[in-house]
Amino acid sequence: MVSAEIIDKYVEKEGSDPSFSGYLVADRWECVDDTEILRNADGEPKLDHNGNTQHFAFSIDISSAYEGLSVETEFTIKLMLLNHNRVIDGVLFGKENSIRNQVYHYSRLQRACKNTGIRSYAEINKQSLADFCRAVVAPEARVGTSLPLYIAYRSYITLISVLEQIQDNKAIFGLTDAPSCLIRADKCIELVKPLISTETNWKEWIKGGTLGNVPIEIALLMLQEGLGFEESIELKSLIAIVQGVSEVSIERQMPSRASISQALKAFLTGNYRRDADGVYRIYRRKRQGVLSEVAYRSPKKRGKGKHTFATVSYTHLTLPTSDLV
Repeated sequence: MVSAEIIDKYVEKEGSDPSFSGYLVADRWECVDDTEILRNADGEPKLDHNGNTQHFAFSIDISSAYEGLSVETEFTIKLMLLNHNRVIDGVLFGKENSIRNQVYHYSRLQRACKNTGIRSYAEINKQSLADFCRAVVAPEARVGTSLPLYIAYRSYITLISVLEQIQDNKAIFGLTDAPSCLIRADKCIELVKPLISTETNWKEWIKGGTLGNVPIEIALLMLQEGLGFEESIELKSLIAIVQGVSEVSIERQMPSRASISQALKAFLTGNYRRDADGVYRIYRRKRQGVLSEVAYRSPKKRGKGKHTFATVSYTHLTLPTSDLV
């Protein structure tokens, strides 16, 4: 945890908001993804007690990025993370997978520091740079496993670029730690060439080739993201819309892009709702002088029991239910 003395100096120098400084103290951050809206069972946005739309909130432990390193390094990492996202009215906004990926990169650098006996980025100098780069490209954690001995070229460049960004932004962000020597990707690539060449083809590694196995941390994150998207209302609705536009375009012989866009607009501008049976459209019908809302859902079957769209008119189009439940 960052010392109070360093935080006080930063707040005094930069005039930082107290809520911003709170993130500099904590090891676990509470964040909000304002691009992901929480919805109820009907697919409608959830509202808080003030009538504001609720967004997905998540918590993340960032301590793995600086565990065992100096408070100056911890402070620097937290400032970099905060400046790569948004803090508004004391709330940190950002996408969960993006923030977790950023923390993961710093965690990889933390392991390299630990394996070379470095406690702060300032200890990365001309004398220690080569050893540090070798520790980055060949993590000890991969020895004795099925993983490739060396990380992929692009992964290596990504980690080195993190150090470059720290160095470039030291004055702008008021960072308290940064490498003591100039960090540039081309130089760091040359420093690991002798090591890489002993085990694999240097040109193939530079070219890229296969990225090998995905680290378990990233694999689990990708799986979680994929499962969440697969079960989302947005994906189910998107599948329905794509199938609907195709069906309408074929049945009405709409070859031009303009006509297809009209079919798509019919779906996007409709008053759609969702229940346990799928997505349906509400339209108004006048009967005996009374205007009432009627739910329209009349799918027909097409091969292997799958439903397609009932096409009465543009105002009476309905989304398929079989693909939505």
